[in-house]
Amino acid sequence: MEGVEAEKYEKRQVFDLPEVVELEVTEHRVEVKHCPQCGKVTKGEFPREVSQETQYGPTVRAQMVYFNNYQLVPLERTAEIIADLYHQEVSEGAVLAAVKEVARVRHPSE
Repeated sequence: MEGVEAEKYEKRQVFDLPEVVELEVTEHRVEVKHCPQCGKVTKGEFPREVSQETQYGPTVRAQMVYFNNYQLVPLERTAEIIADLYHQEVSEGAVLAAVKEVARVRHPSE
C-alpha cells in the first residue's frame, strides 16, 4: 500500500502535562553608576511591577489565590501544593499576601 494515496486521515489526541513543570525565573538588572565628576550615584529603574529582590509572578500568585479561595485549600496546604507542583518552597505568608493583594484590587474601598 506504499504507493496508494490515503483517502482520508483519522486522528486521536492525548492531552497531558509535561512530566516536569518548572518556574521560569526572569532576572532584572539595573545599572548603578558613580559620577566621576560630582560623586553622585545614579541607578536605573526596575519595571514598576518588580518591587522586591525576589517575588512570585502574577500567574503563580493567581494559582495560590485560586487554591486558597476558590478551592478552599488552607494556607499551609496551598503552600505545599505549590511546592509539590513547581519544586519551589513558598511560605504561608506568601500565599496570604497574594490573597490580600487580589482582595485589595477587587475591593479597593474595603
